Amino acid sequence: MTMFQTAELRKWWREGKKIWGHVYNDPDDFWDNGELGEFEPVIEVDCGQFIVVHTHGKTIFKLDKDEERKKS
Repeated sequence: MTMFQTAELRKWWREGKKIWGHVYNDPDDFWDNGELGEFEPVIEVDCGQFIVVHTHGKTIFKLDKDEERKKS
């Protein structure tokens, strides 16, 4: 069984088709912890308490549903 480590998006939100959030635990060390990023999801998989998002390229993120910032 192969395990893939995913980066995490915290304090994330949606704007149109894009997802914004602060990146943590990036296995490729491309992003600094806490850096704000904008991503366009290609696939979203609901996993109960979190969502796994595949973006263009090879980036995969784990988004904890409790971390989503809702619009007022």
